[in-house]
Amino acid sequence: MAITYTPATNFGAKDSLPTNDPAKVIKESEFTTEFSAIQSSFNLAAPTASPTFTGTATFDNIAATGTSTLTAVDINGGSMDAVTIGAATAAEGTFTTVAAGALTVNTDTLYVDSGTSRVGIENASPSYTLEVTGEAVATQGMPYIAESGTSRTLAFSDIGNYIRCTNAAATTVTIPPNASVTIPTGAEVIIFQAGAGQVTIAAGAGVTLNSKEGNLKISAQYAAVTCKKVATDTWDVIGDLSA
Repeated sequence: MAITYTPATNFGAKDSLPTNDPAKVIKESEFTTEFSAIQSSFNLAAPTASPTFTGTATFDNIAATGTSTLTAVDINGGSMDAVTIGAATAAEGTFTTVAAGALTVNTDTLYVDSGTSRVGIENASPSYTLEVTGEAVATQGMPYIAESGTSRTLAFSDIGNYIRCTNAAATTVTIPPNASVTIPTGAEVIIFQAGAGQVTIAAGAGVTLNSKEGNLKISAQYAAVTCKKVATDTWDVIGDLSA
């Protein structure tokens, strides 16, 4: 780093002064002033080991080894590991655009493929939207919905939920057509009859429900069924059913 220092005393100019000129004498105070100024200039320079910067610092062609911590970054253009960075980044160190084929953390601990929109955990070649190699634990469990009414039509937000019907009167749960509610194929919903009112699974317009012997009523209180979407407007209804 360049050090800026401006001399306070012109010692060379003293050589041209007459011998008897008092200004020709070099005083201790002048040395003290100069050495203090030199020391102050060196104090402004960053040490080569563990330097710390405050304010705005500008660097060209940085090569960093080990661990570097940056709390607020603005990167204007250029590249990082041959990856193009957006023309300007947003505040607080977040990137506006990073044009990259993949994000890799520790080889395969986390792998994000922007080309296929797939994420792998302990897997650097995910074949699905999210693929986990090894054990995965869900600590929250299946979301639970209490349905106290006597009529409910499945919504997109019901996907993967446990619906507990509690009314004492007969209750109908309708599965809507895909044109009304776009629930993805493969989605599942569990419906449990907690109340005395028998729960019937009904098909919306154009929807086909497949069940054993065509039964679509939950057989008794505290019984349940699983509804699984297997095609655009086709669902399988599996569980404790009666006519």
